[in-house]
Amino acid sequence: MTSCINCGATNTKDLVTIASLPVLCNELHASPASACQAATGRMDLAFCGDCGHYFNRSFQPDLMYYSENYETSLYASGVFRQYADALVQRLLSTYNIRGKQILEIGCGRGEFLRQLCREGGNRGIGFDTSTPVEGEDALLSSVFYVRDYFSADYSDIRADLIVCQQVLEHVENPAIFLRGLAESRAFQAGRPVVYFEVPNGLFTARELGIWDLIYEHISYFTPTSLRRLFEDSGFEVISLGSTYGEQYLYVEARLSGRGSATSDTVRSSVSISQADVETARSFADCFNSKLNSFQIWSQQADSSIEKTWVWGAGSKGITFCNLVDPDGRIAGLIDRSTAKQGKFIAGTGIGIFPLEQIGSSSIVNLVVMNPQYAKEIEADLENAGVGVQIIDAMGDGH
Repeated sequence: MTSCINCGATNTKDLVTIASLPVLCNELHASPASACQAATGRMDLAFCGDCGHYFNRSFQPDLMYYSENYETSLYASGVFRQYADALVQRLLSTYNIRGKQILEIGCGRGEFLRQLCREGGNRGIGFDTSTPVEGEDALLSSVFYVRDYFSADYSDIRADLIVCQQVLEHVENPAIFLRGLAESRAFQAGRPVVYFEVPNGLFTARELGIWDLIYEHISYFTPTSLRRLFEDSGFEVISLGSTYGEQYLYVEARLSGRGSATSDTVRSSVSISQADVETARSFADCFNSKLNSFQIWSQQADSSIEKTWVWGAGSKGITFCNLVDPDGRIAGLIDRSTAKQGKFIAGTGIGIFPLEQIGSSSIVNLVVMNPQYAKEIEADLENAGVGVQIIDAMGDGH
């Protein structure tokens, strides 16, 4: 019997198996050969009937290491920058984070931490093994980076705000991680606010965002499983909700007066709805039906798969290419990020190109991976004077 990695319950059910996925979906490669030789792993997606958590029960943490080649920044998009700007202003004003100390766990390239520090006059320290710099930020001296995972080795760090975006879903045991954080020195001098953000597993299951399934995400949190985790770990949830077109979940919390969780702590009473249970029960059939539809489309003579491009060389686009076109016949991926352009995606070895590539290609199909960017993409295509057949990856492949 498989135990839930979020709450420990054994009321779990297997849903979907994907025999082979790139272990590091977002690690970019310098050559097609290197990309095609990237390590792969198995996903057996399970669901917990107690807390509503989705997780990969076959996850192998020893396969994971996030190097400087791991690229997930979304700041090349104006849509995302507007989202980040609004979030920075909300956190600064809601919790009066000005002239304070900020800790970011999993800071990536440091864009969000720099913005919090620059606009609030704050000091920041960011942890990430994939950060391209270590030590003081050349762009902002009040920010310092550590190229390492945050752990008990750094438990003497104090903070007024702790930020952790798109990281918790990568953690092998989120309960141990969160309880360890709660026991760190960061909480000894006061009750800092924590802001965590994760992909919304309920959106993935309910809206069939199946291209969000990647190996490095061991967890897919739902509102109930996220609340359950924080309350069981000794936190008082201030706010919890969905954002970014319901694709993300966020939680803002403080350590409760009772302190971090212990074996005799009263556990959260949150329970999942019957609707969420039914969504999980139907997910396997819906997943297979949608994937099969796209695979059939890709094999049809009139699909022009060799003249099909994918917009977005992130998790969604890379997963789409590997599951729908494992032979790598798709022409390429378009991405605004200069850090991705000229690189090749793990698995199929398909190349990533700048927007200008569209103008010099005879494109028949353009697969748009994320509806959040649809208007931005349409504007770019119009400015480039390119007419294409748009295929919505959130649809059914027709």
